[in-house]
Amino acid sequence: MASTAVSQLIFFIAGLVVASVVVGVMLSSTTNLADGIEGRSSSLADSLRSDVRIINDPVAMPYNATNQTLTLYVLNSGTISLPATNATLRAFVNGTFAANTTVYIVGGGSWGPQGIAIIEVHGLALTSGTDMLVTVVAAHGATDRLEFVAP
Repeated sequence: MASTAVSQLIFFIAGLVVASVVVGVMLSSTTNLADGIEGRSSSLADSLRSDVRIINDPVAMPYNATNQTLTLYVLNSGTISLPATNATLRAFVNGTFAANTTVYIVGGGSWGPQGIAIIEVHGLALTSGTDMLVTVVAAHGATDRLEFVAP
């Protein structure tokens, strides 16, 4: 009789230990999943609130043939501030990455909503009358494209 009570107590304690381990693993997994969802939703929210527009006139693109410099004006048409540096605001000309660029913010400071950034693409030899495609990529995947004929 006493041996039955002892063996039941041992099984009960073992059951509690196993249940505790299972709860610990499940809690850890649930916490990791919740953290992942929170991080992804934050990233998605930033992506949805980010937007840019190239506001150049495609008929009169500002191109300096002497310096081989194309100037792009980019509007932050989203609802959040975006970083605007050579590392975060990228230009592609006819699908080729423009490595030699300079980025300015009109009025200085940060590139907030409705602010304008200027991208100067240096070392770009354009042939007059050629169809061109410029793509600008900003933080959070905000992009815009502009087709124009080289001046």
